Amino acid sequence: MSALLVGDSLLKYVGRYTQKEGIVTRSLSGAKVADIPDLLWDIENFKFIIVHVGINDLAYMPRTPGQVLDNFAKLVEIIRKQNPRAVVRTPFRCHPKIPE
Repeated sequence: MSALLVGDSLLKYVGRYTQKEGIVTRSLSGAKVADIPDLLWDIENFKFIIVHVGINDLAYMPRTPGQVLDNFAKLVEIIRKQNPRAVVRTPFRCHPKIPE
């Protein structure tokens, strides 16, 4: 396995197009940033990790964008601790709170 694409229901049908390329897609309907660690049980097997989540945090929970970014930064830290060699990409790649 080369890549993991993980996030909310916006990714629900992406897997049918990416599976042939060695990309594993995991989505959870209604997922919030705090739900994503539950989908990372074998994270050490991936070279690339793409995280797409945060919309439900803003839509269904009274969170500010700053709070969502703080939670996202914590999520990236969790991913880096579990797999420091992985290349991690998020929608917030250029934001100073989210490390490269």
